[in-house]
Amino acid sequence: MLAAMAASAAADGIIRIDFGTETSPVRKSFLRVTHKTVFGPKTPVGWVNPTGLISKDVPIPRDWKFSESRGRKNPPPIYTTDLRRDHVQGREDAVLRVRVPEGRYRVCCESATSSRSGC
Repeated sequence: MLAAMAASAAADGIIRIDFGTETSPVRKSFLRVTHKTVFGPKTPVGWVNPTGLISKDVPIPRDWKFSESRGRKNPPPIYTTDLRRDHVQGREDAVLRVRVPEGRYRVCCESATSSRSGC
């Protein structure tokens, strides 16, 4: 199934990776990568050695809560998306490998609840 997902995720020449847990939502056209995803012959994206990595999911609070003192509803403290609500982390360096043809590539990263992507 991962190979089929990789083909559809890269159909437009772009490989999109959504880091998270095995049960957190994955954005459409993205590949799920958890702390257990190991790079190999049948895995187009994965960790060379996932030892020490963990996956975390921080569910999105989407409900506006009524504030008695202000007399109105307040938005969630941080409004994030399904793509940014989960992640993979570790205390040591980790190598992520992506299988792509030889060539030059542009890599963009979106991290945490930042409103800007880095390319």
